[in-house]
Amino acid sequence: MTSKNKWLSAPYIVWSAVFIIVPLGMILYYGLTDTTGAFTLNNITAIASAGHAKALRVSLLLSLASTLVCFLLAYPLAMILAGVRVKRHNFIILVFILPMWMNFLLRTWIPGNTRSTTLNTSSKALTARSSTGEITLHAPLIRSPSTGATVPMTS
Repeated sequence: MTSKNKWLSAPYIVWSAVFIIVPLGMILYYGLTDTTGAFTLNNITAIASAGHAKALRVSLLLSLASTLVCFLLAYPLAMILAGVRVKRHNFIILVFILPMWMNFLLRTWIPGNTRSTTLNTSSKALTARSSTGEITLHAPLIRSPSTGATVPMTS
């Protein structure tokens, strides 16, 4: 590999650092510290509580189910794509990817859709530490189009 080709990996390394390494570091930091910044394992041991254990179990079951569905759809699709001509190959991929793009665009860019748009949601209001050091979830904040005030998003 030439030195010129090594530079082609720079965007991937930057992307990985910003969107994988930094968030994982933040998770580790907040998971292993209390509100004063002192080291603690209380946040880790809290996972064993009944409420957290149930949420973890449900999350793992949902991830297993979605993984199985993806495998059941992906392997036949891969076999179909392996046997088609190049002209049809790109069209079939587009047919499977287009619904995901549309879902993203509908949630993100529809004007007036303040309940679920990424652009209108304040991410800093999602989590906060309470006075006891526990991480609590709060409703995301949205900006009211009519008044411009920031208010909690309701379901």
